[in-house]
Amino acid sequence: MSKLSATIFRNSAIGMVAQLTIKALSFLFSILIVRHLGAASFGQYTAVLAFGTTLAIFSDLGLGVYAVREVARLRDQPGGHEQAGALYGNIIRLRLLLSLFTALIMVGAAWLTGRPAVMIGAIALNAVGLFLYAVQGASDAVLSGFERLDISAGGKVLNQLVFVVLGGLAFHGLVVLPALVWLLGGMPPWRFFAGIAQAMLTALTTSSSAATLPVTMRVVENELEVPPYISRFSIPIGATVNMDGTALYEAVAALFIAQAYGVQ
Repeated sequence: MSKLSATIFRNSAIGMVAQLTIKALSFLFSILIVRHLGAASFGQYTAVLAFGTTLAIFSDLGLGVYAVREVARLRDQPGGHEQAGALYGNIIRLRLLLSLFTALIMVGAAWLTGRPAVMIGAIALNAVGLFLYAVQGASDAVLSGFERLDISAGGKVLNQLVFVVLGGLAFHGLVVLPALVWLLGGMPPWRFFAGIAQAMLTALTTSSSAATLPVTMRVVENELEVPPYISRFSIPIGATVNMDGTALYEAVAALFIAQAYGVQ
């Protein structure tokens, strides 16, 4: 098998595996969304995505295809890598400007068509993704021009995983936990978040379970009015389990990175 054939086969195989993985993750995420949002809310969610999908073409205008062609032409020329780098920077700047223009169109179209305020806000939030895609799309085009579809495919899968994980964490922290507090504890979510604000701020600024533990116990007893015999038993156990999980996570992450780079 020639070098060209081997490269084509490798890139095609990696691309196919990446696409299958992305489709599987998207399918699972869609099931989760439909089950928890319901028909009406899922319809609004789909409409928000439709605004982005329909108008996203204006954030590219063929710059991706142009970048692939030019990088493929420049890569074997003297000084081609430097020219490709300059082209990469110019395309990112152009795509960021186009993304701003497209975001304004999306929000304006939603406002002119009389969409609800919540939906307009969701469309504006969805438009933020255009700026991320401006960098990701330009990077993907340059990698394709250098025939490094393996890196591009890995980045797409990682992007999907990060989206699913962050989306799941946000749903768990902003929907599931407040619902449990309201249904089982009879406490409104806004009071719960106001009560734990000091503990959350301490956790975010110190990243330390040990430093956050006494603050958490104080606000739980004073602000949320949890009996001491409950808080002083459950909170230390939860903090200890969290620290154990973090220690295991770091070890597993180190092993994963070592295996990914072929370190035995």
